Amino acid sequence: LRKVNLMMQQFSHIQRMLNQNPSDSRLQMQHGLILARKCVYDCALLEPDVVNATLRFISLTMGVLVHLAGGTESLDDPKITIELPRTPNETWRAVPQHFVDDTFDLLIYIGRERGHLLDSVSMDSVMDFLVLFLTHPTYIRSPHLRAKFGELLFSVFLPNSNQSKNPLAKPSVQCALLLSTHDLACTCCCV
Repeated sequence: LRKVNLMMQQFSHIQRMLNQNPSDSRLQMQHGLILARKCVYDCALLEPDVVNATLRFISLTMGVLVHLAGGTESLDDPKITIELPRTPNETWRAVPQHFVDDTFDLLIYIGRERGHLLDSVSMDSVMDFLVLFLTHPTYIRSPHLRAKFGELLFSVFLPNSNQSKNPLAKPSVQCALLLSTHDLACTCCCV
């Protein structure tokens, strides 16, 4: 995804230069090449079966991370304990936070580009993770990652039709409803 983001920055730069000098054939060729590459990346990353498998993996990963932090008694336990120890345990401290960062990047990308594909898998474990760790700031050390929590909430759970310039981008109905119907979210956010 970082390659896609860098490519889109380069695309925007070339597009601005092309607007200033529309007759530059070199810029037109670069513009076409980057646009073609973006289409290939989108086709590969946003293929529905790939997204479905990725979302199932993310759901499992979020459940495991909640368990590692002490939010559940066992991996099979669906009941989340909202009270975590004041300081993170050794197991949680050993988890590289870039796992969460990369996972959030992917969810944000899917939410912005093809949000309706998020409806194929239950996002309850993602919401559990968001609520649990937003209410326990000592568990997420990076302020940039904490900011990404907000970006994920905005892009995935509070989508609107004006968020993306892509005509194929449709928001997730399930995720929009989940914020107002999820037990843990309602308990922690509506108090």
